[in-house]
Amino acid sequence: MAARSTLGPNCLPPETFCSSQVNSDVVGLRVNHDKWRGETVLQSTFSSKLLNLGTVSSSNTPPAPKQVHARSLASLCGFLRQQRPLLASLNARPPQDLKRLPYVNLNSLRTNTLVHAWLHVAHTQLGTAHVQALDPAHPKAQEFVDQRSIQRETSIELDLDTLLSQKYSGAVELRVQVTSFHFQDFLTSQRAPRAVLDNSTPLDGIVAVLNDDITYTGCGLCATELDTDANGIYVPCYPCLPHTAVRRYYRPGMLTVRGQGSSQVRVQVPPVLLQKILEAPPDKLHRSSGEASRHTPGSKVKHIQVAAEKIHSLLSLPRKVMVITIQSHFLCDENSVPVAQDFTLLDLQFSS
Repeated sequence: MAARSTLGPNCLPPETFCSSQVNSDVVGLRVNHDKWRGETVLQSTFSSKLLNLGTVSSSNTPPAPKQVHARSLASLCGFLRQQRPLLASLNARPPQDLKRLPYVNLNSLRTNTLVHAWLHVAHTQLGTAHVQALDPAHPKAQEFVDQRSIQRETSIELDLDTLLSQKYSGAVELRVQVTSFHFQDFLTSQRAPRAVLDNSTPLDGIVAVLNDDITYTGCGLCATELDTDANGIYVPCYPCLPHTAVRRYYRPGMLTVRGQGSSQVRVQVPPVLLQKILEAPPDKLHRSSGEASRHTPGSKVKHIQVAAEKIHSLLSLPRKVMVITIQSHFLCDENSVPVAQDFTLLDLQFSS
């Protein structure tokens, strides 16, 4: 365990830290110049494993976060009050408050200073920009497409445990096994939760799920679901105007995948990519795919059966190792503890 205090202009503020690395040096710190508070502090990183426990005083013990035992924190604070009384005697840092900012004149402004200022608008001007469509054959248009392709293809290869421990945000390639799948509903939906499909679900059960309300009509450009007016006419997607085409989509899916260890995560499957995986158009599920049925001679297989077999092959035992590319995003607090995490599927391939 380590403590820090302010004894000079570049020293550290009176906040107590707890290291989860027992009997080892605290490493992986970085210096952060906080212009808002006017102080220079050591800040934790992903590798330092530090927890910000707040300020200790002579009469106050900060609340223990869920990662720390309350009795251990109370023992640490008692030690600091007895052996390091100067730490407990320092005043607590005031909370951020915009009302405490001073008002200054423009001629007295200093660099890197946050202040209030009274201003008088002397002149305004509204600018206009003329946007012109670029010919796809133009070299600049081709250069833009090539750059976007390179960005989509840039991903790093990790295992699932490393991804979760490092909290990496970006495009990641993983080798995983699919354990379950289900379709998502809208947050405002009042219906019962969707059935979760796994290796115990028979093919007929998957077909029953595909017969449910798993498709929607959306904008042909951005795939946003469209409402209808009183006359049953679809409301246009205003951000995409003048584009007014509509098309049928699958509702987003959710894959539960497992890595080589015990870790598993849920990965959202966007509508367009889900159609590519199922190899069945959502607006023609009950039409013939043109393929001959292997079970009923002389009959044709419907698209809904093709989609059901694709899902069944993803979930069936023995589980197959698949290479998926996902877009991961972690939102962490000041202690590098994930507040939210999101994974979106970009590509799925069976491992050779």
